[in-house]
Amino acid sequence: MYRYHVESFLIIFLGSVLLTSINHTHDWGGDFAQYMNNASDLINGTKTQQQEILDHENFTPLSRGAGFSLLLAALYPVFQDSIAPYTIFISLCLIIASIGLFQFFKKEGLSPWLSLAMVLIFVLHPLVVVQRMEILPTFPFLILLFIGFSIVDQSSKKSILLLGMVVGLMISFRNVGWVFMAALFIHEGIDLLKSFHWQKVFRVLLIVIVSQVVDLLIKWIVFGQLSFENLSWYDSVFTPAQMWLKVQENFFYYYDLIHLFFRQYLVQVNHTLYEKAFLALVLLGFLSRLRSWKLYDTFFLLYLALILTYFWQSGMRFLVPVLPIILGYLGSGMKWLLSKFIKEEHPRWLVFSLCLPIIFLIGQANESMAAIQQAKSTVPGPQSPAAIEAFDFIRRHTDPAQSIAFHKPWVLHHYTGRVSMAINPKNGIEGFSMSYLVDKMQRFKVDYLLISIDPKDVAIYNQTLVSAISGDTRLTERRRNDAFVFFVIENKD
Repeated sequence: MYRYHVESFLIIFLGSVLLTSINHTHDWGGDFAQYMNNASDLINGTKTQQQEILDHENFTPLSRGAGFSLLLAALYPVFQDSIAPYTIFISLCLIIASIGLFQFFKKEGLSPWLSLAMVLIFVLHPLVVVQRMEILPTFPFLILLFIGFSIVDQSSKKSILLLGMVVGLMISFRNVGWVFMAALFIHEGIDLLKSFHWQKVFRVLLIVIVSQVVDLLIKWIVFGQLSFENLSWYDSVFTPAQMWLKVQENFFYYYDLIHLFFRQYLVQVNHTLYEKAFLALVLLGFLSRLRSWKLYDTFFLLYLALILTYFWQSGMRFLVPVLPIILGYLGSGMKWLLSKFIKEEHPRWLVFSLCLPIIFLIGQANESMAAIQQAKSTVPGPQSPAAIEAFDFIRRHTDPAQSIAFHKPWVLHHYTGRVSMAINPKNGIEGFSMSYLVDKMQRFKVDYLLISIDPKDVAIYNQTLVSAISGDTRLTERRRNDAFVFFVIENKD
């Protein structure tokens, strides 16, 4: 199977599957709204100030995702806030990433057919493919990550400069790009201990300098300043006093997610046995790598350590950068086990090596197609008629300097241009109380409150809030539709 045939197949097959089902609506995720707002600011020559997102330091750094925002800014003048073109772009990034992943698996010694199977398992997995509906840097970052893995061992000056640029782009897209930098330091440090040479030191310094120049230049272009606020904000998230409890909680959370990733739905197969077999092969593959340790192995461990200690959990999205590595371990485990019984040159090798992946793909087929087709459904979010009507009313009947409390402050700010404040406390909707909200609104002298009254909007609906607000004399209803109520806040002082 020639490489360019596989690449052509991936482009044609995945393009026909992914690009024929595109969503035109987005969920209530605040991250995408922040990236879109950054892109809008860049194109329009404006800048969102700290006082426009009240209490933002408790939820998100004001300046983050500069690289991804710059990428969106290339599309924004033409498509503005239309969702479909951006999700097409994200789907294209997933297709491009699939080509890089095929090369990665093949480079790690898997056969072309097994490499192709691993790529399809990843790309078409229902928990992965559904993420193309999110306008987030998940898949663009994945492309950069595996470009980094592919060129890290090249020693030419051009490849060193390229690696520095790729690392800088990674950091500008997502702060976890620093994990790649840390893994690179460890990788190069071990190499220096084995054989010290000043040229190797120069290589590391050049990568660091180039990466920081690229990262800071992109931040300057997007935000108009060299801000390190995002790093200090992420540092504040890690609380040593609760670290061990968080590690335990996250361990079981992500273990269950990985277990869920390998779940299949064939009635004829013992589900538990099948899933355990996959996990055992992954562990076997990981252990088989100990004698030929590479950069991505170090990245894998460091990345897992990071998400195990991180305050927030974000489902499969946080595992996407390491899922291909886990599948690589799966392939290595299968290869090692089969080599004990069959020579790789034997025709039966191909048959046996593809048995589990094919069963996996067949077992996931219905769920994968359902996840792909899900993109055609309308997602509760800022593109709903009720949200559009509410935002339009706010733009027409409030002053730009007035502030509004809402569950998703970045969404409100982007779609209305108004000063916004998050309703939720730092620990989410579950930590809400009316006394907390009233105290916060008075502290920040908030003028209005927008709440959801539609239980279908699960990301922003809070039954406790809806019940508590009913009859509260400090609030005067100004506007109501099927999904939202807009209040004027009386007696702010």
